[in-house]
Amino acid sequence: MGTDYGGPIGSLMLEMTSSSLQNAKPIQIRKKEQAYAPAPVPSLAEWKQLWSVWDLVTTRMISPDALMEQPIPLRNPLLFYLGHIPTLSESTLSSQTLANGEHSEDIHITRATNSKPSEPAYYHRIFERGIDPDVDDPSKCHDHSELPDVFPCLGDNLRYRERVKERITLLYQTERPYTDRCLGRALWIGFEHEGLHAETFLFMTIQSPNILPPPDLPRPDFAKLAKEAASRRLQNPWIKVPEQTFTIGYHDPESDDGPNRFFAWDNEREPYDITVPQIEAQGRPSQIPATWNKARDARGDEDYTYTTFVARHSIKTVWGPVPLSQALDWPVMASFDEVERYSQWAGAHLPTLHELRSIHEHVERRRITHKGDLCGLGDTGGAAEWTRTLFAPQPGFKAMDIYPGYSADFMDEKHMAVVGGSWALHPRIAGRKSFLNWWQKKYLWPWTEVDGGICGGFVDAFASPVVTSYDIN
Repeated sequence: MGTDYGGPIGSLMLEMTSSSLQNAKPIQIRKKEQAYAPAPVPSLAEWKQLWSVWDLVTTRMISPDALMEQPIPLRNPLLFYLGHIPTLSESTLSSQTLANGEHSEDIHITRATNSKPSEPAYYHRIFERGIDPDVDDPSKCHDHSELPDVFPCLGDNLRYRERVKERITLLYQTERPYTDRCLGRALWIGFEHEGLHAETFLFMTIQSPNILPPPDLPRPDFAKLAKEAASRRLQNPWIKVPEQTFTIGYHDPESDDGPNRFFAWDNEREPYDITVPQIEAQGRPSQIPATWNKARDARGDEDYTYTTFVARHSIKTVWGPVPLSQALDWPVMASFDEVERYSQWAGAHLPTLHELRSIHEHVERRRITHKGDLCGLGDTGGAAEWTRTLFAPQPGFKAMDIYPGYSADFMDEKHMAVVGGSWALHPRIAGRKSFLNWWQKKYLWPWTEVDGGICGGFVDAFASPVVTSYDIN
């Protein structure tokens, strides 16, 4: 799925310590799905790990004075997310049908337990749902929470979060999370929602000049890593993927009666069979040198040399800018429109959702591990993968009863289907084959990689965990 958690930079999320957070042990998220998702409902220990990650990225990697910034103009201020996450978790926990919208932790818990919300209850009005306006016309936006003239201060947000965490902790002192399917699903939604927004918060704050390096984690030796990656460079091969018939999707009846197994978001349901003809795919995502050729051709400037190109650019990271010369073996992350133009220039095209799934199926069946390599790429972590398929209902789609607005509002012919996850996405999510995300075509900021043609999946697609959008016009 394009995600590796063993690289030196991937340790930011997986091995960072939180000694200042109740002297917790280093976070260790296991790679094997049987280990990182042993039960439908995340354990209390998994919650505590995730809470440590969230506290790290929201309170220790950005200056408190910068929380009212909007590093991405189309998003709410950073402070919004500190209230949004606990609000959603508490709100879902109900067997009632919810109104359309994105809901936060407190709202889910409140509804699933038919109980009163944590105070202050008005947080549900202002933090329930964020914004994802139309990139072409930001005045157009789905339904969202009312925006206050003044957001609650950081201290008030953190105290509210502690009350919601205590509420979740108390639930685990009973058997209800494992015996009450409705409550279990609400806890699962709150957990995965927080994991998704940990990634969101990082790709937002990396755009801010006030981002702080992760404490207790030394800056990687990027120059050394670049030399090692350069020494392993290989050609980007084209691989034939045979015609295949396989099943896409996951059976998860939204029933309190069971079966007692994993939950899935509505866009992952229901399963259907598909036959994909033979295709040819490149073995790895396109890298920066290849996109330079496209950039030079677009400029029509023969004097725009590769040396000049490399010297003039750097990559934003949580440790500050890294010279582009030290990132040449990192695949490019870009918007869909940029990726599409590059693929057309290269005489190829992006894979459809079904083609990309076929590539993954082919890899899964081969299980190539002995003497495997990174196809010449640097081992720096993973990225999500673009498809050229609109984010739309798959056969048997039904909006979730407990969270009906999760997917449906974005099946609008503006958003494209995205597969997998970046280095910053919790492996319980990124490691699930059926997981889908979505972004608008011109959205510049997510960590989603560019492929040279029908490619990206035959070999695990390693990409820099610290690259921001890169303009290849």
